[in-house]
Amino acid sequence: MRKGIIIAVTVILLLGMLIPIIDYSGLNGDSQEEIAFADLTQGLPAGEVVSAPCSLDSPFKKEWPTTLCEQFDAAGTLPESVSDGTIMLVQDGNYVIDNRISENRPGGGGFTIPIVLGAAKDALVSMNGEMECMEGDCGWGIFLRSSFEEINYVFLVDNRGQFSLTGFGGEDETSQIGNLQSGSHESVATSGGNTITAIMEGEQLMFFVNNNLLASHRAENGEDPVFGLVVWGGPGARARNLIDDILVRAQ
Repeated sequence: MRKGIIIAVTVILLLGMLIPIIDYSGLNGDSQEEIAFADLTQGLPAGEVVSAPCSLDSPFKKEWPTTLCEQFDAAGTLPESVSDGTIMLVQDGNYVIDNRISENRPGGGGFTIPIVLGAAKDALVSMNGEMECMEGDCGWGIFLRSSFEEINYVFLVDNRGQFSLTGFGGEDETSQIGNLQSGSHESVATSGGNTITAIMEGEQLMFFVNNNLLASHRAENGEDPVFGLVVWGGPGARARNLIDDILVRAQ
């Protein structure tokens, strides 16, 4: 078994979307702790090409077909549930991930909520979102080049305007684990919304905030196909994330 983040304490299968939820408060740290995972026997269906225009556009990879355009004008394809203090629902044109209630959290009191959006050989994932961080350290972003067993690469922006690219995977001591790139940039808004875009093309990974390239990295492989949304909070954190639009182009 590889040493990456192991997905899933709870697995929810809804409308073809596989939603693993884990408790791992050290998402930005160097810990190699392993968490038992469920036997995932069913993958995601192949993405269907979306022909209608999407309100969220991206200047990148326009030649790739759109396979997901989620605007949350009505009930969307993402799950709506309540679990361990996390509330997920579609409300007022947004997908809301609410972690303001901390009493029911297991473990150390932090939260990590990864939501699988799809799987593809190569993909662009872009989303508009706004984070209301009421207390503690909070972040949100995209994970790429992962599998249904473990998350390998996570890009986050936090409530202080910082960004970070973290690697969790690896089969030996030379593997890419820990903080790969981090810093601050004027393009990361600390109030209001941000558009986070991630591209995986072969082994090349690129991460943009508001169309500005902030991090790039060569992955250990160009094969792991899973990508998705992730929100994170450290111990005692209280946050509410509002995702307005999601665009996926894939091939």
